[in-house]
Amino acid sequence: MSILSSNSKSKNTSVPISAAVVAIAILLVTNLWVAGQNNLSRESRLDPHASDALAVSSFFRESKTQPDIGLLGSSLVAVASVQAAAIAKKEPVDRLTHRGSEYFDQALYANLGMKANTACLALGGAMASDAYLLTKHVLNGASAPRAIIYGISPRDFQDNMMFGVETSEAFKLFYQPEDLPDIWRLPRVTPDTKLALTFASISPLWDNRTALSSQIATTALKPVHQFFRTRPQSSAAPPMKIDGPLAPGESVGHPSADHMKEAYLMRYNPLAPSQLRTQFGYLDRLLAMCHKRHVPILVVNMPISEANVAIMPPQLYEYYMMETQRLCRKNSVEFEDLNKAPLNQPSNFLETVHLNPQGSTIFFNALANVVGASAVAQSLSDKNPHYATVNRPGSL
Repeated sequence: MSILSSNSKSKNTSVPISAAVVAIAILLVTNLWVAGQNNLSRESRLDPHASDALAVSSFFRESKTQPDIGLLGSSLVAVASVQAAAIAKKEPVDRLTHRGSEYFDQALYANLGMKANTACLALGGAMASDAYLLTKHVLNGASAPRAIIYGISPRDFQDNMMFGVETSEAFKLFYQPEDLPDIWRLPRVTPDTKLALTFASISPLWDNRTALSSQIATTALKPVHQFFRTRPQSSAAPPMKIDGPLAPGESVGHPSADHMKEAYLMRYNPLAPSQLRTQFGYLDRLLAMCHKRHVPILVVNMPISEANVAIMPPQLYEYYMMETQRLCRKNSVEFEDLNKAPLNQPSNFLETVHLNPQGSTIFFNALANVVGASAVAQSLSDKNPHYATVNRPGSL
C-alpha cells in the first residue's frame, strides 16, 4: 500500500517538473529565435532619418579606416562640425549622416602642419552617460579612434527635460548587461524600471516585447481589416526628419532665440544635484576608461553665449567648471576652456548655444591650436613625425 502510494506521488510530482523543463526549453528557443531576427533588433526601432545614435553607430560600423581623432559631445559639437564640413568641402553634406570633420582636419594642417582623419561622433542631446556608453561599447577595438576630443557644456550634466539615464536613445541602443550594476545604483531609476532593464538585457524576448505584441496584433487582426478599408487614414504628422543636404554657409535648422531661452530655462532650473552627481560620475568613468585604454582624451569646454550662462542657477556654472577640472586632474586628462572671448560673442551663435557657420570655423581654428600642445597631437606623432617643422600653407 505504501509502495503504491509512493509511486503515485512520484508520478504526480514529475508532471509539473516536466512541464517546467519544457517551458524553459520553449523560452530559450524563442529567445534564440528573437535574437536572430534583424527586424527586431535595437537598430530597427530607430528612425534612420532622425537618429543621431543610429547614424554614428552605422558610420563607425561601415568605416573602413581608423579615425585619428573622434569628436564626442552633444549637438553643440555635431552642429559645428557639419556646418564647417560643408564649408571645407565646398559642397552640400548630409546634416545627419555626414560624420567627417573636414574643416577641423584642414585647420590642423593649416595651423600645425598635421595630417589627421577626424570623425564626428557627437550625438544630439547627449549627456555624459551617453558619451560613456558610446565610447565603452562602440569606440573600441582596432577601429577605435586613436585619440578623443570631448566637447562639453553644463547641459550635458544638468537637463531637467531629460527624465533619466535610461530614457535616452543612445542608452537604449548601446547599453549591455554589464552596465546594469551602474543602473541599479542610480537613485532616480524606479525599481520596476531597473527590473525591466535587467530582463531586457538577458532576454531578447522581453527586450522586444512591444514590437512582438504589435506584430501579433497586426497578424491576428489582418482578416478583420478588410472590412474596414474605407475608414479614413490617420492624419497624425509624420516623425520629424533631420537629415537632408546642408549647403556651404547654410546653418542647421534651429528654433528661435526666444524658444531656446525658454527651453534652457527649464533645462537648467531648478538645480538638480542628483542628476549632476550621476552625470559627473559617468564623466569620471569615461575619463578613467580612456586612461586605462591608453587613449588620449582632451576635454573642451564648448563656447556658449553669456546670455545662456545668465539663465543658469547661480551655483551651476561654477560647480560645473570646478568638478570638470577636478575629474580631469584626477584622471590625468587635459582640459581646455574655449568658452571665452572671442568665441562666446553673440555674433557667433545661431541662437544662444549652437554656433553658426562662421562661429563653427572660428571654433575649429581655435581648437586646432589647442590640440598642437596636447597629448592628442603626441598620439599622432608617428603619422606626423615632423609636423612641427612642416611648411604650413597658412591659416584658414
